[in-house]
Parts: sequence; C-alpha cells; structure tokens
Amino acid sequence: MRPPPRFPFHLLSTLDCASLIGGQSLDLALSREARNSHRARLAALKTVPLFELSVRAGAAFADLSPAEQPSLLDFGAGLGIAYQMRDVHLDGEVPTSLTAANRFARACASLAPFGPRAQPLRDLVEYLVLNCSSAFMYYNVCEMPKHAAPMDCSAEVRSELVAVSRSRTKEARMVERARIVLACLEGKEIQQVAHERGVSIPTVSKWRRRFAQHGIAGLRDRPRPGKPATYGAAFRDRVLALLEQSPPKGLSHWDGPAVAAALGASVHAVWRVLRKEGIYLQRLRTWCVSTDPEFAPKAADVIGLYLNPPLNALVLSVDEKPSIQAIQRPSGYVETDNGAVVRAMKSTYKRNGTLNLFAALEIASGHVHAQTTEQKKREDFRRFLDAIIADLPVDKEIHVILDNYCTHKRNDDWLAKYAGRVQFHFTPTSASWLNQIEIWFGLLTRKSLRGASFANKDQLRLAIEAFVSRTNENPKPFHWRKREVKGSQLRNTIVNLCN
Repeated sequence: MRPPPRFPFHLLSTLDCASLIGGQSLDLALSREARNSHRARLAALKTVPLFELSVRAGAAFADLSPAEQPSLLDFGAGLGIAYQMRDVHLDGEVPTSLTAANRFARACASLAPFGPRAQPLRDLVEYLVLNCSSAFMYYNVCEMPKHAAPMDCSAEVRSELVAVSRSRTKEARMVERARIVLACLEGKEIQQVAHERGVSIPTVSKWRRRFAQHGIAGLRDRPRPGKPATYGAAFRDRVLALLEQSPPKGLSHWDGPAVAAALGASVHAVWRVLRKEGIYLQRLRTWCVSTDPEFAPKAADVIGLYLNPPLNALVLSVDEKPSIQAIQRPSGYVETDNGAVVRAMKSTYKRNGTLNLFAALEIASGHVHAQTTEQKKREDFRRFLDAIIADLPVDKEIHVILDNYCTHKRNDDWLAKYAGRVQFHFTPTSASWLNQIEIWFGLLTRKSLRGASFANKDQLRLAIEAFVSRTNENPKPFHWRKREVKGSQLRNTIVNLCN
C-alpha cells in the first residue's frame, strides 16, 4: 500500500508565505466553493481548525515591513528544503529524518526576529505537521487523474513510428523515443513503460507529452545554442578567395596544408570547407574549348544531319585514326595484394610498326567502312572515299561529316569530279567530338587494341578488320542525345564555380 502524500511545504516557500502575509492563505488553500462542497470530507480530515489558524497567521503578518520580508522568505525556503529532504527521493535514497528535522529547526530559527508575533505561524506549521500532514496534499491531488490520458494517432503516423522503431540506420535516440511512444499508444501506464524500456518516468512523460503536442516532429531534439562556430561563413569566403591567388613559391597549385598555413587555420577545417564546396585540389581534368566564331552554324549543320538527314541521301561520319602501333608484349591475369584478379601486361614492349586507319560510319544504319593504309596522305583519303562511293547508286547524294584536319581540306577539284553529289560538312574548330566516328574509334581502342599484343603489322591489320566485321554483323546507329552544345564551357574561377 502506498503511503499517503505529504503536505507540500515547498509550496509554502513560494505561495503560502505570500498569502499568509496578505491574509489570503484560505483563498489559495481552500476556496469557498471547495469548503461548501467538501465540508464533510474536510471535517473527517480534521482540517476545520486550519481556517482559524490561517486567518490568525495572516493577520499577524498583514503589516509586514520591507525589512522583515527576507526573514520570512528564509523561513519559507528552509521549510521547503526540509520538506524535500524528508519526502522526496534524491538519487534513489531517502534522507534521514534527523537531517530533515535539523533543516526544519533551522527554518524555524529564522522566525526569531519576529518574537511573539511569529507564534501564530508556528502554531499553523505545528498543526499541519502533527495533525493533518496529508490533508492539504490529499485535497490538492484528489481531483487529479490517477492515469495518464489515453493517446491516439493516425494509421500513417503509427506506421512511421513502427518503421523508426525497427530501423537500423536511424539515430538510437530516435529509435528509443519511437518505442516509448508506441508503448504509450498501446495503453500502457507510464511506470510500466519506464520499467520495460529501462528509462526514468520523467523521460517517458516528456516524450509522451512532446508527441501529443507536435507529433513525430516533437521526438526530435529542439535546437540548442551550442558552442559558437569557430570556422563559419567568413572562413569559407577566405578559403575560396585564397584559391584565386597564386600558390606559394615552389608549388604549382594549392593543397590543403598550404591553404591552412596561409590562413593560420586547422587543415581539417580547410578540408571540411573544400569537401562541402565540392572542390578537389588534387584532381586534374583537361578541356578543349572551341573558339570558332562560326561554332553555332557549323554545329547546327552537323547535328541537323544526325537528327533530320536529307531524303535519298547517305550521311557518313568520316575520320582517320593515325599511327596505330603494333605493340608486342606479354599479357594475362595476375592476383593483386588484396586478392583481386585483374588483367595485366608487361610494362616493357616491342614496337613492330604502325598503321593508319580510315573509317566511315553510316549514321542511319551504324555500318562501318574501314581501310588500313601505311600513310595518311590526301591521296589515301580520296581513294578511301572513292571506294565507298563506287558501291552506291549514281543518283544518291552523299553528305560527309569531317573535322578540320589538313587532308580533308583543299579537295575542291575532287569534289568537282562528282558535280555536287558529294558535300563536305566540317565540324567547328577544336570540336571533333561532334563527329560520331570518334565514338566508334573509342570502342575499337577499348575492345580490340588496348592490352593486345601484335607481332607484326599484319596481325594488327587482321585484328582491326575482325572488329569491323564484328560491328557490321549487328550494326547499331548512335542516337544523338545531347540537348545543348556550347562553344565555351570553361568557368575558370572558384568564385564562378562556387557561387
């Protein structure tokens, strides 16, 4: 059986002392409506004399001067400490009654300056302690609910709580709070939830209340002021501004330690800024920017042939891959230190000559025409195109996409031979990437040439012809998907990149 609650003397230090001074303790402790409705119960609790004692004590201190107020407040504070030490559990231990009695005696000693005038207050406290120590607390809590109000939420919120409670990636504190709320939603008592979850009762009450007020958002920690940031937005601006300047002597570029030394800051703080801004000082990329003043019309001409080729015409993407080396060296598989098996080839090799490759890609079908030569002169280029044109109907137009290599220029006499049937379309300067044959050259290098070993040029020629035949067995055209083509894409300053 639980012991009856004690009279809250700590309230006397803040409320009842002030009410005694004003003669209003009766209004605070026992209202007129409460006396009329609970007179029988109050009589059984022997609280009837309390009215007379309260009025007497209030009258004694009605004309309290400002100089006397501190002593009375000391009495109330000391009385509150005595109550707490006697009836409140601190760290799981109940202080001895002797300690509480000493505190009580010390509190009463603070009434000595008032002399006989303080006797009514002593009588009131003595009556409360000896006759009805549980009366007032019982009266104040008798109307309080013995069980916490039931909780409820929508099915969506409950499912989200279940997902958080079972998560292995969420913060542990969020998982624990979700489990506490779910237990409360099941109708369990606060004490039972605290016992099952291994937490304190105030913890359960706190997250129960926060969830009832704010939902799942209330389970997150509220913002705290925390320690002021040592490296804030101003430090970030200093780092970016420094990267615009020339690096120190002896360095070709900035790195983290160099930036930290120049700013007199932590290198870790510099790295955090660089990572947040996506700046990688050790990475290096090359670029090729076209400065052709006619970039737009030339690019539109080439891309127009890809997207909307002329009727009854053949569109060819033509270029050469020069100086393909017939390299001979051992290759195979090796096991690395971490146990991975990878392709490998010897670092030293033997050169067995070079070949030149002319290739033409049919844009519509993906079929590839190819021819290997010893040289890459203009005459070789013309003979390659003559061989392709010879197999086509006479009435079929031919549109050839080319880059600006020297062998592709000054061919007006050769074009005149075909009387306008063949038309050249040149890509902008430094924009050969617009030519789709370059894609096929990349496939040839990755799939057939890289890592291979050729004892002579004939083996190299056979390998190229075999890849061409493999491509033409199941040709597939390349589809142009780039939506925007710009002549200049370089933003060479940190400010432009990060702002």
